[in-house]
Amino acid sequence: LDPHSFPTRRSSDLLNSSRVCQEIINKRGSLTNDRPYLPICQNVMSKNMRSVLMQQSPLYREERRVYHQLLTGSAITKYGISQDLESTQLLAEHMLKPNDWYLNHGRYANSVINLIAFGTRTLAITPLMKGILEVVHVFLRNNPPANAVDMFPELIQLPRFLQFWHRRAEAIGNRTYEVYAAYW
Repeated sequence: LDPHSFPTRRSSDLLNSSRVCQEIINKRGSLTNDRPYLPICQNVMSKNMRSVLMQQSPLYREERRVYHQLLTGSAITKYGISQDLESTQLLAEHMLKPNDWYLNHGRYANSVINLIAFGTRTLAITPLMKGILEVVHVFLRNNPPANAVDMFPELIQLPRFLQFWHRRAEAIGNRTYEVYAAYW
């Protein structure tokens, strides 16, 4: 191959400035910010209720607006004391129950989220908390690439009797719904 036969690139052809990147993100975000369609994770396992998997829609925009209010820089500074408190509790739990490190981190994350969203702490690892950690773990284990249908969404158009994965994904979705419904 002759390197001179390739077309030359100008610096204007590359995304090499913050101005160009900001224009793509801010001004043309409707073309670039959408999430991929994940028929199993988004529709079947989540029953269309996981906002982090939603594609652009009026409902998604409203939830995103609420998240931004909770997580802006000025709002985050209010949570510093709470996070310090939860971090101290996490360190104490690691010292007292080092074999439960996974559960300790789950309690910490859940408590921080509850403090931000609802103003309450999660003080102990309950069976319900273990259920939440279990369904989150199962959900994460069944995302792409472990889930070929989400990698190739066209497979969801196969006749239902050929979708051997659907029953299992539906069972995961039902279990997840049961656990979260009991939580609230």
